[in-house]
Amino acid sequence: MGNQYFRFNPSAPKEMGIDNTKNAGEMVIAVDNYFASDDVTRRVEEAVECLLKEDDYYTKAMENLRSAIALLEYAEHVNQALDS
Repeated sequence: MGNQYFRFNPSAPKEMGIDNTKNAGEMVIAVDNYFASDDVTRRVEEAVECLLKEDDYYTKAMENLRSAIALLEYAEHVNQALDS
């Protein structure tokens, strides 16, 4: 997902415990208002696009393995230098 991080965190106009069902109507309104804003709508669209992108996990895994091998070879070289 391209190292993307998306967080959606609607805020309430007052402190409401989520375990209190009496506040359910106010919570729904707060969430609806949050997701109705242009900025949040744009961020939701970006998150959906990111999730729908196909990713080449094989290539990514191979790149990470190559990096790991390079680090191991370097560590071996350092160990040999320290042992001499």
